[in-house]
Formats: sequence, C-alpha cells, structure tokens
Amino acid sequence: LNKELPIGVTFSDYARSGFFQLVFLVVVNLIMIISIKLKTIINSSMANKTLNILYSIVTVLTINMGVAAIYKMNLYIGEFGYTRLRVLVQVFTVFLCISLLFLLLFIWKEKNLFKPIAIIAMVIYLGLNYFNIDNFIAKENIKLINQREEIDLGYLSRLSLDAKNSIDEGRKNGLISSEYYNMWANKR
Repeated sequence: LNKELPIGVTFSDYARSGFFQLVFLVVVNLIMIISIKLKTIINSSMANKTLNILYSIVTVLTINMGVAAIYKMNLYIGEFGYTRLRVLVQVFTVFLCISLLFLLLFIWKEKNLFKPIAIIAMVIYLGLNYFNIDNFIAKENIKLINQREEIDLGYLSRLSLDAKNSIDEGRKNGLISSEYYNMWANKR
C-alpha cells in the first residue's frame, strides 16, 4: 500500500493482472472448497473445525487479493480517469469479495451458497441499470481535470446523453473546452 507502481510495470498491466488473478483464484477456491467440503466425510468435530479454519484462511487470503485488486484499479483510475469498463470491473470485484464473504458463511454455517450470491448479483445488476454510469464518469473525470494535466477528453466526448448534466457543468466552469463540448453534442 505504498502507492508506488512497481518498476517496469504500466498502470494498465498492474490493474489487469490484479483483476484476472483475482477472478481465477476466486473460481478455483470456490470450486475447491465447495467440492472438498461436500465430498469429505468427517468423523470428528476437531477435524471439521480444523478443515473449516483452513478453508477460512484460504478464503480470507483471497478476500485480501480482492482488496488488492480494488486498490490497483483505484491507482489506475486515479491516473487515467474513469471509463465504463473500469467502473464495471470495480463493481464486479466488489461482487467477488461479497461472494467470498458468503463462502465463509457456507464454510461455518453450511448455508446455501448459490441463492444469496444470485440475489446479490441481481441486485447489483439492477442497480447498475438504474445508476447513471455515464454521468458519474463525466462528473468524476471532470473533477480529475483539476488534479491531472492530461485527461482523456476524447473519451468524454463519446459518452451518451446521460452525461449531459456533468458535461454542461464542466463547460460552464471552463473545464471542458467548446471544441470537446461541440464534439460531444454533435455525436448525440
């Protein structure tokens, strides 16, 4: 958490590697832990407790990877701004971490794992459909204009009409030039 990029690594490589490592590890851990837990016959409570502790350690370490992936993506966003893909990756990473918390519940309480994860997935999906992603992206990237010398205004010009309020506000405040504003308005 030193906020420094490793030497010889680009921001995009750093963020992508964290995300794909996490997705791979979550899938492997879910399959492994569920399979072992369902297929193993345990004769003593001590053995059950020991296995649950081991499953929990693996799960907590994977949650730690999720936090690291979110952190890496935040570094990337802080440097280059928001895009739809970056927002969706963040949301999916949070979903994976929530799924891992439910895995802990499955490990210790032997509760159904599929139903709560499916409900969380549906809530997140519906929330994303009602959340104005383009306006959020425009608003946050316009905030970054004050902190960064370079922001991808060309990307802002590709956003939908959902971003109109933020782009109008950016133009009024002089953060978006008339050239980019007109480019955005003409594409709409």
